[in-house]
Amino acid sequence: MKRPEIYLKIREVIEDLNYSAGSVIVEGRHDELVLRSYGYSGKIFRFSDSRMNILEFTEMVAEKCIEPVAILTDFDEEGDRIYKRIKSELQALGIKILDSPRNELYKIASSHGVHTIEGLAHFKPSLFQTSNKPKK
Repeated sequence: MKRPEIYLKIREVIEDLNYSAGSVIVEGRHDELVLRSYGYSGKIFRFSDSRMNILEFTEMVAEKCIEPVAILTDFDEEGDRIYKRIKSELQALGIKILDSPRNELYKIASSHGVHTIEGLAHFKPSLFQTSNKPKK
């Protein structure tokens, strides 16, 4: 699959988030920036920036979120650990979790060697990339 096709698949998943997820959880600021650059316009909670432990963070999210919540942590071992713990705590608080966006992004990203949400930026076309030569 070529880079523009991968970009379009990722963009489709992110655009679907605008309709299917009320809130999204990411690990940090760069992850949020990537989601915004792909067109996500909903509420985002950043775990790493919160400086809270997982229990405090999930309680805060449960109070302020719009359901369902998609958890888009990285696809590495640490990201999986954070994902499972946040998901478990939020479900215990009665919050509905939307797993499909994470699963879809994982399939796309991992098949191309990307293991982070931030790494999805690699597939975005450059704003300065041109296919036409300047006119003389």
